[in-house]
Amino acid sequence: MASTVDPTDPLARALLTDGTPWLALERVAPGSSGPMVAQPPRGSDAIDVASRVSLEQVMSRFVRRIAWSGDAHTGTARLELGAGELTGATLTIHAEGGAVRVSLELPPGVDRAEWRDRIAKRLGARGVQIASLDVE
Repeated sequence: MASTVDPTDPLARALLTDGTPWLALERVAPGSSGPMVAQPPRGSDAIDVASRVSLEQVMSRFVRRIAWSGDAHTGTARLELGAGELTGATLTIHAEGGAVRVSLELPPGVDRAEWRDRIAKRLGARGVQIASLDVE
């Protein structure tokens, strides 16, 4: 069964981190020498804190290896994924002239058509010009 967790969702990123983000709110209470631990945020404050989770925290969970290169006109990134249904998959993205070429090498047993459609839909929704999209 495929996971329905969207790793780009700020709340999902917060829930998948190694620690609770609100612990960073510790401070020294007035008139005391020790730290006062803040209570976890409630309601919309919790969403604000969750949306501040850094990309580095997320990347360490989902990406095994990463390499990139580029200049002022082109750029390429290659990621080896290391979690969930796509463990072992390799994603290569090359950008040049305002368009991207995407190549995703999936592990055995993963629905290629589903991932191709999903990537095309998400990039299209963001107005990204797709030069090529290969899902193998």
